[in-house]
Amino acid sequence: MKITAISCGLLVVLVCVTKSSVCNGQSLGLQSVEQLRDSPVAANLIRLIHHINSESSTSKEDLKLMFAKDLLDRIGHSALLDAFGEIRESDGQWEVFDVNRTQEFRFALKAKGTRHGEWLDIVLKVEVKAPHRIIAIEGIETTQVGAKSSKPMFAPKLVREHARKTPVVNKEKIDQLDKWLKQEERNNQFSGVVLLAKDYQTVFHKAYGLASRRYNVPVRLDTKFRLASVNKIFTAVAILQLIEQGKLSFDDKMVKFIDGFSDPRTSEITVRHLLSHSSGWQAYWEHPEYLKNRSKLRSVNDYMRFIKTIPLDFEPGQRMQYSNTGYNVLGAIIEKVSGNNYYDHIQKFVFEPAGMTSSVSHSVDEIAPNLATGYTNFDINHKRTGEGFSFENTLISSVKGTPAGGGCSTAHDLLKFVQAVDQNIIVNQSSEEFLRHDIGVRKKISPFIFHNGGGPGQNTWMQADVDNGYTVIVLCNLDPPIGSNVVKKMGEIFNLPIW
Repeated sequence: MKITAISCGLLVVLVCVTKSSVCNGQSLGLQSVEQLRDSPVAANLIRLIHHINSESSTSKEDLKLMFAKDLLDRIGHSALLDAFGEIRESDGQWEVFDVNRTQEFRFALKAKGTRHGEWLDIVLKVEVKAPHRIIAIEGIETTQVGAKSSKPMFAPKLVREHARKTPVVNKEKIDQLDKWLKQEERNNQFSGVVLLAKDYQTVFHKAYGLASRRYNVPVRLDTKFRLASVNKIFTAVAILQLIEQGKLSFDDKMVKFIDGFSDPRTSEITVRHLLSHSSGWQAYWEHPEYLKNRSKLRSVNDYMRFIKTIPLDFEPGQRMQYSNTGYNVLGAIIEKVSGNNYYDHIQKFVFEPAGMTSSVSHSVDEIAPNLATGYTNFDINHKRTGEGFSFENTLISSVKGTPAGGGCSTAHDLLKFVQAVDQNIIVNQSSEEFLRHDIGVRKKISPFIFHNGGGPGQNTWMQADVDNGYTVIVLCNLDPPIGSNVVKKMGEIFNLPIW
C-alpha cells in the first residue's frame, strides 16, 4: 500500500467561501488549462505534473523550485526524491482530468495513473506569497469516483513503459550489495536484516548494525523487529480464512457483527471496505482518547471503545484512504466471528500453520528476548530532532501491536509467511489473488505478495514476486525510508522488479 503524504505544518490562508468568489483574480471551482497557466499560484502545480510525467529524473534543484524551503528542511531532499520515485513506480504517470481550486492556495486534482488505470485524488497546498511553492501534498489516494471531464487537461507526451525486468543474481552482485550495506552501516544509514530468496530458498541473508545501542548488542539473523503496518496482511489473511469457511463475506455489513458507532454512515461499511482501506475512516492518532490512554491500550476492545466515536471522512466506498482504524475494526470482527482473542487467533491460524515460530505482538514493557530496539530522529513529543537516530522509540510507540501494525517477527518467519500464501497453505488461490490485488485496492492482479510498514524507529519491506520467484525482505530498526532505500538498491543491483 503506497500513499504519499507530505506536509510542513499549518498554513494560514485567506479562505474563499463560495465557488463564485474570486481569489487572486481567478474564480474558485473547476479550472481550465488557460486559467491555470495564467495564474502564478498554479505555476508549481503545473511544474509538479510535468515532473511526474517527465522521462528525465527529478533533481534537488528541481525540488527547490517546486517546494517550500520549510518543507525541504523538515522532510529533506532525499525523502522527497524517494516520494517522486514511489509515485512513478506505483502510479506511473498522471493523466490529469480535473483541477478544482477549493481555496485560494489549495488545489484538488482528479487524475488517472497510467500504470494501473486507477483514478487518483491528489490534494496540494501552495504558499501564500510568490513564487507560491508547494507546502504540502496532503494525499495521493485511489478512488472509485472518476472525473467530470472526458479528456485530460494534462497528459504525458509519451507513456513510460513498465516492462518486467529480468533479474541478475550472482556472486559478484551479492558481494556488491554486501559491500554497500557495510558502508551504509558504518555511515549509520542502515541497521537490520536483509534477506533475498529464490523459490523460497535463501540466496542472501545477513545482519548489520546494533539491536541495542544502549548495551552494544549486534543484530543477528534471528533478531526480531517491530513490523509496523506489515501486521495488516496477517489480519487480512485471517479475515480471508473466515470468508473461505463461509463465516462471513466480503459484502457483509460491519454492523452485522459490531454495533454502537456514532456516525450513522458506518452502517454502510462492508468487510470489503475495511480490507481495501475505503471505509471512510480517518486515522485515530490524534484522537484525545488515544493520546490520553495510549499506554493502556492492550486489546482490540480497548481501541474499539473510542473508534466507535470517530466520524467518517467520506461515504464508504467512495475512495481509498489508508486506515489503521479500519484494520483494528477487522480485528474486532475476527474476535466476534471466531470467538477467539485476536492475538491467539492469529497465532493459531496464521503463524502456526505457516511455520512462523518467532512471530508475536510484544508489549513495550514486556521482557522480549532478542527484540531489536527502534532508533528514531523523533523525540518524545514527536518532534524531528537531528539526523543520528539518537532516540529510542519505546515511549512514542503503541504499547502493544494491533491488527493494524506493531507486531514482531524475523526475516525468516516472513519468508515462511509469503511461501505459505503463495503455496496456498494458509489461504486458497482466490484469497491469494485478492491479496495480490493489493488487498483488494487495485483492479489488476500483480505478481507481488506484498506489504511494507514504517514508523519512528521501524521500517519493514516484504515482497514475494511469484512470477520470477524472488523474495525480498528487509527489517530495519531506524526511521523510514532507511529500509526502503535498501530495497531500492537491491532492485538496482539485481535488476529486480520492486513493488
